[in-house]
Amino acid sequence: MSFLKKLFNGSKNGKDSQAKSHEPDIRMSIDLQKVFPRIKGIFDDEFLDPVENTDKKVLEIPPEEAPIIKPLAKGIGICYMVDRGNDYQLVQNKELSDELTIEILHNAALTNMAIMISDKTEVNGDPNNVMMVTNGGNFEATMILADFLWEQVEPLFNDNICVAIPANDLLFISGKSSQQGRATLRNLVKTYFDNKESQGLIVRHIYERANGAWSLIETV
Repeated sequence: MSFLKKLFNGSKNGKDSQAKSHEPDIRMSIDLQKVFPRIKGIFDDEFLDPVENTDKKVLEIPPEEAPIIKPLAKGIGICYMVDRGNDYQLVQNKELSDELTIEILHNAALTNMAIMISDKTEVNGDPNNVMMVTNGGNFEATMILADFLWEQVEPLFNDNICVAIPANDLLFISGKSSQQGRATLRNLVKTYFDNKESQGLIVRHIYERANGAWSLIETV
């Protein structure tokens, strides 16, 4: 199943209109056409970081130097990265202003992501068990932000859907009421977190989508 240029209503024309809408901000240090979203785990005393900190170092970062994080659901938020060609740089709180708000940053990031993966996104698998989203290895987990995608996927399950996003390049889907699907989600999360070679790990949580929003329903 392929989801083309409709994601977030993204298209080349959409990109042009996005750029025009931000013309007053051309003097800002952030190039809004190069900003992309990324899902990040948010950890606390209830939900500890599942990735072991082997060097035991704790970094204290001043609030203005910390990356911008827009809460999404319990345990996860959205951060924003600028594509610098060879790498990505996180956007920090100090870079926000009256001209560059979180809302402007968020909308630009979603539009850019939609254009980037508009002709790459596929959903494959068995809706009676688990399906998997793929689009090239960079934005799979972030596709939980793609409302248009879920409008297409949810009818396949005839059920509320659950997702696991154990790593940046992984997004698995099952029906909430499917015992087999939920068990497979748990096993997939365990497999990736138990594998010492896994890269870009995020969270061990499973989320349910209801009324267009995500909520944490289980931690593996």
